[in-house]
Amino acid sequence: MAARFDGQEIFGDGPVAFREEGPEQLVVSGLALFDELFGYAYALGLRDFRVVVTGRLVGSSYSLLDSRRDAFRSRVTEPLTMGQLSDGLGGSWDEMSLISYLENGSVERGREWSVGYSATFHRFQVAQ
Repeated sequence: MAARFDGQEIFGDGPVAFREEGPEQLVVSGLALFDELFGYAYALGLRDFRVVVTGRLVGSSYSLLDSRRDAFRSRVTEPLTMGQLSDGLGGSWDEMSLISYLENGSVERGREWSVGYSATFHRFQVAQ
């Protein structure tokens, strides 16, 4: 089974790795808060759960690779879309939103066209 987000195989056939992040405290400096005690740091509470996916998008032609890049980019939406993220190996995370898609390096041509990427999925906590 292939890795999917919200029912779509946006990761393609290239290598892909999933990494969970959190829980952790969100800490900011006083300088970021325009506090006169800018040497101090402030804990603002737990950061929401995230999954970072890294891999390579591949295509047998440049146009196929470009359509896969567009499919990924189109999933970063406003308002956010929530869906199930699955790694294709039995791991899955519900109510995730794709908040960023960043390409690592330039498009490369070998046997296939490819580009590295990093995608961040975030589960937002809803205030009760």
